[in-house]
Amino acid sequence: MAILMVGVFEAEADLYRSIKGLEELGFKKKDISMISRNVDVLKDLSDIAGTKNPETGPASTGLLGTLRTVVSGLDVLTEPVAAVGPVAQRAAGAGIGNGEENSLAVALSGLGIPQEDARAYESQVEADRFLVMLECDEEQQQEVEALFKETGALYI
Repeated sequence: MAILMVGVFEAEADLYRSIKGLEELGFKKKDISMISRNVDVLKDLSDIAGTKNPETGPASTGLLGTLRTVVSGLDVLTEPVAAVGPVAQRAAGAGIGNGEENSLAVALSGLGIPQEDARAYESQVEADRFLVMLECDEEQQQEVEALFKETGALYI
């Protein structure tokens, strides 16, 4: 059974170390997802890691446009939000509607994250932090959690 792991990182250096550590644990770059308002950092990380760049197209198209739609109900998230990876893509398409249904928290809840945790993750993105998400099995869960703590995750 796949378990969705989410780590919140504030410092870019910690974010880079966590991605490198996940690769060392055997996770493929294409399976690691990130959500952030800092598009430039995600682009840089994508370039270094050799993964697909985050979608940064017009507000009405592409993954970034979808995420802008997801977070359009949040007054604080007026800047673009970028996402890379398979989990982030599913979050972008989940729970899009009107009013509160536009929130990133609702989209994350659609992935099975408890609503209270999803709201906390949304607040972290609002505070210009980075979400790192990936699916793992039960055996990998403890390793991922330990790695996230070791690399400076503020919230897991």
